Amino acid sequence: MITPPKPKPKSPWGNRFAIRFFTLLLGVLIFWLLGFFVQDIKSIPGPDYEALKRKHIDPALPKQQEERAARLAETQRKLKSLQEEQGIARDSSQNLQRTIGQLLDLRKLSLEKDVALSAADQSSRLVEGAPPTTAGPTLSFAHRFT
Repeated sequence: MITPPKPKPKSPWGNRFAIRFFTLLLGVLIFWLLGFFVQDIKSIPGPDYEALKRKHIDPALPKQQEERAARLAETQRKLKSLQEEQGIARDSSQNLQRTIGQLLDLRKLSLEKDVALSAADQSSRLVEGAPPTTAGPTLSFAHRFT
């Protein structure tokens, strides 16, 4: 494989050296100048934020913010309390629905067998948590009382 000949430099080595040296020197001087700018900027004091707040913000706004935060916290506490009450009511209604279903199943069983169950039998069956018997099609809770 044939390699092309290297091109000869068009200027003497002293000129090339001087250009590279002065380029490097210019880079160092610019870096130094930027260091002075950064040092000057750091020495300038920042704004007084408290003075700006006093000057530009209405004094009633922080008080309103505190009042709204307190109202928000109170509303969240009330919401949590209402959700707890709702959960208790839901659990109670589910227990009531289950109990009424068991009573209706006991009543249906006693009518099918023509046997009257005593109050003790009925209460013991409810306490044991016996599953309701289904002799026929089951109806939902809402349809049992219509």
